Amino acid sequence: FFVHDKVLEDQDKVTRKIMMTPIPAKDSVFQLVSESESPVNIKRSMDDQSRDILKSRLKSFSNNFGALLAHRIVIDNQLFGLIILNKLYQDYSDTDLGFIPALSSFSGVLISNIRSKAVEKEKERLENEMVIAERIQTGILPKNYQIQGYQIYAHMKPAEEVGGDYYDILNAPDGNFWVNIGDVTGHGVTSGLIMMMLQTSASSIIHSRPNITPEKLIVHCNKIMFDNIQNRLLLDQFITSCFIKFYPSGIFQFSGAHEDMLVYRKKENKIKKIKTRGIWLGLMEDISHGTELKTSRLDSGDILFIFTDGVIEIKNKENEQFDLHGLVQFFQNSNKAIPEKIGQQLMVELNRFKDKQKDDITFVIIKKE
Repeated sequence: FFVHDKVLEDQDKVTRKIMMTPIPAKDSVFQLVSESESPVNIKRSMDDQSRDILKSRLKSFSNNFGALLAHRIVIDNQLFGLIILNKLYQDYSDTDLGFIPALSSFSGVLISNIRSKAVEKEKERLENEMVIAERIQTGILPKNYQIQGYQIYAHMKPAEEVGGDYYDILNAPDGNFWVNIGDVTGHGVTSGLIMMMLQTSASSIIHSRPNITPEKLIVHCNKIMFDNIQNRLLLDQFITSCFIKFYPSGIFQFSGAHEDMLVYRKKENKIKKIKTRGIWLGLMEDISHGTELKTSRLDSGDILFIFTDGVIEIKNKENEQFDLHGLVQFFQNSNKAIPEKIGQQLMVELNRFKDKQKDDITFVIIKKE
C-alpha cells in the first residue's frame, strides 16, 4: 500500500507514543488475543470471565456493555500489536467479523511500508550528509605547497563513512612553514565543520602572529574550539592535533597530542619515534598547563612521517592491525628517494593488507633536501 509523506512526517511522533506505552502483558485481552490466530469476539452473553473483561474495558458505562472484537497485527512473523474494537450495546455482525482480519492485515502491511520508507529516507539522508562531509573534508585540504629546501607529500583517503581526519600545510609570512595534522572524533558533517573551524582558526592566528610558537598556537586554537564545540554546538567531540613549525635550517618545533611521529635518520639509516604530548582540543577551556614545546631537527636526507590512527589501526581479514611495528618495517624497507614514492608504496601496501577501510587514512611525509 502507498504511504503518504504526511504519515512519514508523523511517524516519529507515533513511534514515540508507541514506545512510551507499556505493553499490557498481564491484561487478559492482550493474552487472549495475542495467542489466537483468529479474531476474538467477547460478548456479554458469554461466561462470567467474558463479562468481567467487558466490565474492565467499559467500566465507565456501568452495565451497558455489549461486545469486544479484537485481532492481532503480525509483522514478519512477530506480534506487533492488537486492534481492539468496543461496542456498547450490541454484538458484531458477520461483516464485522470478516472485516477485522483484513484491517489487521492491512495495518501490518502499512506499518511495514512506513518502516521501509522511513529507513530508505534515513539512508538517503545519511548518504547526502556523507557527500557533504567528504566535500568539506577534502575541500579544506591544501592544493599547492612549495617549500624551499623540503620535499613534501601529503595524502588522505576518506573512509566510506568519512571520519574526522585533517591536515594542513601553511606558508607563514616570516618565511617558515607549518604542518598541522588532526583527527576529530565522530563522523559526518559535524566533524567536517569542526575541522574547518580548526583550519580557519590556525590559519588566521599564524598570519596575524607569524612569530607565534606551536604551544601558544595550540592553546589559542583550543580556546576557540572549546567555545564553539562545547558552548555553541553543545557537543562533546574533541580533536587530537599536533602543530609543527619548520624553519629553513631543518629545526622544527611541535606541540599537541597526536600519534607518535616517525623520523628516518639518513646518517644512521634508522627509524626513530618522536612522541607527541599534550591535551586533546575542545575538552577544556585552558590547556596551557598540559601543553609543552618540543624541538627536533631534520638533517639533509632525513624524512619525517606523520600520520593518523587510520594508517596503523587498519585491519586484515584475520582482524590483525597493521600497527606501528608494521609501519616502521615498511618505512625501513621503502625507497627513501622521494616522499611521493614512499606514499604511493604505502597505499599499495595498505590496500594489499586491509579487509575493509573503516577509518580515514591520512599521512604527511616531509624530507629535508
